Amino acid sequence: MATEVLPNCIAQRNEKSIVWANGMKWLPIFCANCGEEGGLVMEIDWDRVKNFAFYLCDECAVKWSPMADLATAPDQVFWQKVHDAQMENFGRELSEAELIEALKDDTHILTKLCKDRYDSSTIKT
Repeated sequence: MATEVLPNCIAQRNEKSIVWANGMKWLPIFCANCGEEGGLVMEIDWDRVKNFAFYLCDECAVKWSPMADLATAPDQVFWQKVHDAQMENFGRELSEAELIEALKDDTHILTKLCKDRYDSSTIKT
């Protein structure tokens, strides 16, 4: 069974969409169903990390929130893939030291998973 992934409800990042308040960048979010404006979330400004927020307005939440509860956030999907790769390839979860060593090797399965995640989630401003 395929896992349904929640959509990101943050507006596409550009200079016009950013709101400055209290010296921090905030991004508008919109209802995943009808597109109604839903407020602001603080921008994460870490290198190669994508902001994620899922939002349903009150009206849409009445109808769609039970279905949204069945879907997962992109981070949950990623960490499940990491867990599954470790179990399939090593029969266990790797220790912190083993993970650090694995990520030094560009051909390691976990390094490839990480690169795929960050390459597909980078946002160009």
